[in-house]
Amino acid sequence: MTYLEIRNTTKRLLREGAPSLQQYEEALPLCKELYEAFPETHELWDVHQYANCLKKLNKLDEAELICENIYSEFKDKDLSQESDRPFSYIKNLLAWIISDKYVKTIRQPNYQYSGIVLDKLILLDELLNQNESHAPSFSYCVLNVLNQLSKISESVDYGKSLFLINKINPSLLSSEPRHYTDPAGKARELSSQKEDFYKLKSDFLIKNKQYEECIICCNEAIETLESFHYSNEVWFSRKIAIALGALGNIEDAIKKLEKLIVVSDKWFLLYEIGKFYSQLNQPKTALVYMLRAACTKDPEKMKVSLIESIGDLLNELGDKSFAQDNFLFARQIRLNNDWSVQDRLNRKITDERDVAFKEIRKNWIHKLYQLVGSKQGKVNKLFPNKIGGFIQADKSYYFQFKNFFGKSDLLKVGDTVSFIVVASFDRKRQIETEEAMVITPFKSQK
Repeated sequence: MTYLEIRNTTKRLLREGAPSLQQYEEALPLCKELYEAFPETHELWDVHQYANCLKKLNKLDEAELICENIYSEFKDKDLSQESDRPFSYIKNLLAWIISDKYVKTIRQPNYQYSGIVLDKLILLDELLNQNESHAPSFSYCVLNVLNQLSKISESVDYGKSLFLINKINPSLLSSEPRHYTDPAGKARELSSQKEDFYKLKSDFLIKNKQYEECIICCNEAIETLESFHYSNEVWFSRKIAIALGALGNIEDAIKKLEKLIVVSDKWFLLYEIGKFYSQLNQPKTALVYMLRAACTKDPEKMKVSLIESIGDLLNELGDKSFAQDNFLFARQIRLNNDWSVQDRLNRKITDERDVAFKEIRKNWIHKLYQLVGSKQGKVNKLFPNKIGGFIQADKSYYFQFKNFFGKSDLLKVGDTVSFIVVASFDRKRQIETEEAMVITPFKSQK
């Protein structure tokens, strides 16, 4: 058949109605013949048709290679009006191939494109110029990839990530939270595109040591976003504090974090304050905050760096034996989770002994009581479902069950307990107050 006859045949198979996979299979060798004649015919429509046929048959590797070769060859050339239209179609097709091959598969197990997907998104930006209709959403592709890549890849190129995310205009992103129903039939709410944008951008800025830009980004997020998910309002403020500290404004960083822990008693915020006080050469104050961070019921494997830092401070303060317990326990956590143990930690260990979690936690609490002073009081009220209650001492202190370290099913009105007092916030009355934390049965303090 002549080229004209082949084109007429492929037109009948592919351009009339909605072609079936069988019709694409039938047309494929004919399209390939036209494509191979391209050096002679210079017909870009033939290239597009063959690549599109490959894509429809899920032969994405071959389709991508063809489109990329043509794009590289012609992107800097002045094309005639006749050639410009099919070239635009080839660019658009390549954009959809990138979306299908690299973006839509990002959540699949054993994703294999982590090392090149950012380069593909940079190419996608070139192809779309942010103006194409009937094309993949650039913002969706970038946010989807960066969100997942941050979870599955140990190393993310922060420079490329920032280049891509800076191509997105946040004012054009949706502020509406996304909703879905999980496999158990429970309705779930996810963060909006705009919240994802600010979360990712601020993460990359701080990891790329662009601290001033990070502060601007986080403040903009706090002022702009109407709702937050995954404690992002806390994370944004935390990142501002870390950036302030990195810029040398350590006291301002501490003030910001100390205000934050009044309304959010996250262990990692207490840890950050401890690290900043350590930088100011105030080891006792640093140790108080780090011990408070250790005395929460969050999984200990999350706190392995904190526990090592407590050991460092105890060494500095001359409590060598207790320091060893913390170094040993930090190593123990790493080994139990098949994590590497850095030479730095191994060098700190001079004794070999087993350290039980319950014993070291009891010692953390005892040390904290020594440093800040503990109070004793009687439980005089318990809320239903063991949410919390009140302890009567020199005055009445509210407490939450999560801060009680004992057999909570045995705790009852009239029991005597020991505790420390910290600044807190009464959300119901919207006032600052005090709260009992790190609570233990009094008999355990004999």
